[in-house]
Amino acid sequence: DPGFGLSVTGGPVPQKGPGELVVWLNWNEAPSAVEFFPDPGPGLKAEGVRVQTRGKLTRIDLTLSRLQTSAAPATELRALIVTRDTDGGRRATVASIDLD
Repeated sequence: DPGFGLSVTGGPVPQKGPGELVVWLNWNEAPSAVEFFPDPGPGLKAEGVRVQTRGKLTRIDLTLSRLQTSAAPATELRALIVTRDTDGGRRATVASIDLD
């Protein structure tokens, strides 16, 4: 159990040009800090990441663009979500976010 539920608003990410996504994390227990590290890989560009947490809800805003490469278009964004609890302990979870 990662300790949170994940949902996405915005999108889908267009085949050309940037698209805005908002990732929502609904926590079982409120974290003291949340960090979000997108791993866009060779087929995506991630910009403008902003993380805001209030109590048990985190909102992550970001802009994604699919890059024109010889590979098939990216269909998901992998990201590392790092939390810090009230005792200072850190925990990392890998999440996959569907782009279509």
